[in-house]
Amino acid sequence: MISHVLVTPAIVDEPHARSLLELARAWSATYDLLLRTTVDPGRPISPDELRVADRGYQLELDEAITRALNVTAAVAMQLPIGDPERERAALAEIERVLNPM
Repeated sequence: MISHVLVTPAIVDEPHARSLLELARAWSATYDLLLRTTVDPGRPISPDELRVADRGYQLELDEAITRALNVTAAVAMQLPIGDPERERAALAEIERVLNPM
């Protein structure tokens, strides 16, 4: 939903766009944790029927996510690049949130 806020000013009038932005801000604030991944430039793209095998599209999507986080003032934990490191960091943060000391 948050990414849709970025295109609404071109589709709806300003008051409605502001309302959608406020809704996106309120909605993102309900999450206990946001994890952010970025495109790994060292990882080859291979078609797997789930992802678009286009580096330009991946980078465009990566920029759109950054804009959405900025526009909504959502705070996300940036995960490292690399599968083992990314998984370890995500699991540690989830554990921290679920089991605070």
